[in-house]
This record gives sequence, structure tokens and C-alpha cells, in this order.
Amino acid sequence: MNIPIDFERKIEANFGERGKQWLSMLAARVDYYLMKWQLQLEGPVDNLSYNYILKVRDREHTPLILKFGMPGVDFTNEIRATKVYKGASFARLYQYDELDGVMLLERLEPGYMLSEVESEEQVIHHYIEIWKALRTPVKTSFPLMKSWFDELQVYLEKYSKDDCLIPHTLVKNAQCYAQELFETTAGEELLHGDLHHYNILYDEERGWCAIDPKGVIGDPYFDFVAFLFNELHMKEQPQSLLKWRIDTLCTVLQLDKSRLIKAAIALLTLQTCWAIEDSDNWSQMLQTVYWLIALQDKA
Repeated sequence: MNIPIDFERKIEANFGERGKQWLSMLAARVDYYLMKWQLQLEGPVDNLSYNYILKVRDREHTPLILKFGMPGVDFTNEIRATKVYKGASFARLYQYDELDGVMLLERLEPGYMLSEVESEEQVIHHYIEIWKALRTPVKTSFPLMKSWFDELQVYLEKYSKDDCLIPHTLVKNAQCYAQELFETTAGEELLHGDLHHYNILYDEERGWCAIDPKGVIGDPYFDFVAFLFNELHMKEQPQSLLKWRIDTLCTVLQLDKSRLIKAAIALLTLQTCWAIEDSDNWSQMLQTVYWLIALQDKA
């Protein structure tokens, strides 16, 4: 079985010794579930992130996805959220094993991503339709997004004012906005938590469908942030596009623009802190935070 070197390095960098052990067992685990669920292997997908994903077919030659992730709370929440969405504008779940971190999912075909659509007007139209389809009342078995923002205080304590990449003033500002949104929310919901261009795929029979939920409870305004940032900085005028996306979402969905910008500043600042810890490309995230603050000042 071919496991890409870059994928191995990413797993080891993020999960340490636990990741190495998981990788060492991955080939045997794949063979076991291919046999258990009577699947025929076609091969891995190209764009692996933190999960090992294979294209397979069942006994009826139905095209499916066999997904292996690091067992634990995050993968379990993804399974539970996928079950809650029940295939409504979402990839269907057929089999799973929480302890081993395995899911057998519907394969969306041809499965091209929303990022491959050139027209920004069409992109945001499809995104809004999916966002509306996924609105779900609170499910008590999911974690609270509020707990994510505890990491902002961890960042402040870990890095001094003179030894930080993100100014303390920005981090404290994000803390204030997050707290404000949690205290004034009109109602928390089950959020996808990572709904953006790469997690919305096209199926020739079902149309656009979402994949890969985080499964977290929070204010619905936070669920727009991943879309606002993704597929932004490679565009010719990213700052103008960011403003257009915010304006369009607020007009079509009758959102409070000030609240949306505050949610975006808070969550994207947090994600920038995470990206620094993961040695990821954090500079574009930080630039986007400054653009959001500029939009806020003009509003």
C-alpha cells in the first residue's frame, strides 16, 4: 500500500508517537476493513490532509469512500455529525467504527470541489444553499465551540509581547468579540465547523453536497468564517473580494454585518494561532484579520 511521504510527515508532526503507531498499523487496518465490508480497492485520493482516504466499490460496484482517521474525540464528532445530517445535502454514511476511526461514505461523483467553479456569483450561491440546508438544532452530544477560544489565553501565556507573531492586542480583541457573541447569541446550533470551498463537492445526481464536518455547537455566524477566508489570497483583488463576500452574505441572508465581522475576526485570529503552532502558512490568515478590522472601521 502506497502511503505518501508528505502524509506520513504531517501525521507524525501533528500526533507525534501516537501518529507513528497509527501509521504503522494503517496497512493492516485497510486490509481488515476491505475484507470485513467486502470492498474492492481502487486507490487513494490525491489530496490527503489528516485522514487516509481510499476510493473503493462494494459488491454491487457502488462507488464509495473508505476514510481512516486518528481515533479519538474529533473523529467521533465527525461520525456523529455525519449521522445527524442524514445525507441531506451531505455525503451519506454507510458504515463506521469509532474505535478504529473508520468510515465508509458515499462517493460524490464526479466530485469536483466548489473551488473549481470560476464565477464568484455561482460559488456564493451554491455555498449559501448548502449552508441553509445544514441548519440543525443543538445536539447535546457535541462539544461547544466556546471551548475552542480557551486557546487564545494559552497563546497569550505562551508568548510574551516581545516574542509573538500575533500582537497581544489582536488576541485580546478576539477574546472580547468571541465572548460578546456567546453572550448575545440568538440561539446556538450544530455547526459544520469547516464549511468552505474544498468541503463542498458536486454530485451529478444529487447536486452540491458537503463533507468533513467538525461537529460543534455554536453561534451560526461562526460557520461563515471558513468560506470567507478560503480561496481568497490567490485572487487578483482579495481584499475587495472579502468585502464582496461579506456584503453578499449579509444581503442574501439578512445578517448583521457587524456581528459577522466580529465572528470572523475572533475565529480567524484563533485559527492563526493554531496555524503558528502547526508551522502552517499563518501570514495570510493574519493579513485577512487586518482586512476585517479595516472593514469594521469603515462600517
